Amino acid sequence: MMGSIPDLHADRQLQGNGAFLRTIWTGCPPALRSTLLLLTLLAPGRAERLPLRIYSTADGLPSNQVHRVRRDSRGFLWFCTGEGLSRFDGYTFTNYGTEQGLPDQEVIDFLETRSGEYWVATLGGVAHFNPKPYRNTRMFTVYHPGETALAQQVNALLEDRQGVIWVATNAGVFQLVQAGGQWALRRADAGLAIRGAVRGFLEDHEGNVWVVVFREPGRGDTLLCRRSPSGRVDVFQDDFLRGNRIGAMLEDRQAHIWLGTYRGLALMVPHPQVGGRLIERVYGKREGLGSDEVRYLFQSSDGRLWADTSLMVSDASGKQISFEAYGAGDPRFGGVWEEDRDGNLWRGGRGSPETDLSATARPTALLMRAFGPSLRAAMARFML
Repeated sequence: MMGSIPDLHADRQLQGNGAFLRTIWTGCPPALRSTLLLLTLLAPGRAERLPLRIYSTADGLPSNQVHRVRRDSRGFLWFCTGEGLSRFDGYTFTNYGTEQGLPDQEVIDFLETRSGEYWVATLGGVAHFNPKPYRNTRMFTVYHPGETALAQQVNALLEDRQGVIWVATNAGVFQLVQAGGQWALRRADAGLAIRGAVRGFLEDHEGNVWVVVFREPGRGDTLLCRRSPSGRVDVFQDDFLRGNRIGAMLEDRQAHIWLGTYRGLALMVPHPQVGGRLIERVYGKREGLGSDEVRYLFQSSDGRLWADTSLMVSDASGKQISFEAYGAGDPRFGGVWEEDRDGNLWRGGRGSPETDLSATARPTALLMRAFGPSLRAAMARFML
């Protein structure tokens, strides 16, 4: 069972008709690791507090640089760091590095397949991971996508509904397939033989696999490719993507596909066609986003959509969309990456040890636990 984030003792009072709370949180000195830090959440005309717990190497992390956070089917959290892979059981970290057989200390992504197998993406190849190997067997079995250094640099992993594992490298797309009980790497379809760095994947509800490709240095463009279950590949070169970068992709529960880009949060048109319109609308600071640059997208279990530090707000029809910016640029809260079994939201960091790995309780979950159901109606407007 995952450990819950401790409650903070707070001096609190209801204001007005009880629709909002003004809360003053107190905590330990920030120089201490594992202390509960304070994060101001800015809503128009009001200030709300969200408790944030920071983890670092002092708590057992192998590195203060965290690239990704993943949760597996048993509730463990896995942290891809600059010095290895780390598993968190809610209380302690268990670390795996090159001494255990990882091909490189820079771990970029982690994947659990539907059958429960673990795969690890590193800058030195992709590794099959057996946390409890039999005697005289290896914990990590390493696969090298190609001979070049760029092909060894793996950026993302995805298992599609056919069980094929997609491998994104800085030299293109590869696939891991199993035959006769053995795994083998192969180049992806000829339609995806596009020069450039592959940065990420998304499989939509129809089984299409979307692939983000950054063109070779000097081009500055992003290609968005769609591979259908039948194997057809469509390549989109929209004006919006020219000189732009896609940092994140997400399909929400209403089957809308969102792109987090350097020029805002983009909503794709349904079923786009090559040569036609790709983007339906772009949202930015004018709509309440904390920044026009969106690097992370996440939908929590309660249906709310996070774009970096901003929470999407929609009316009853779902057509009028705006955003509530949280954190006001505070580096301690750089976006939501994962959710644990207790409903706490997690993010990683790439900065100083004070801002590296944080677990923050959901605003509704923590405040309702602390203050009772009277807050439910006040927070309802944040629900999608």
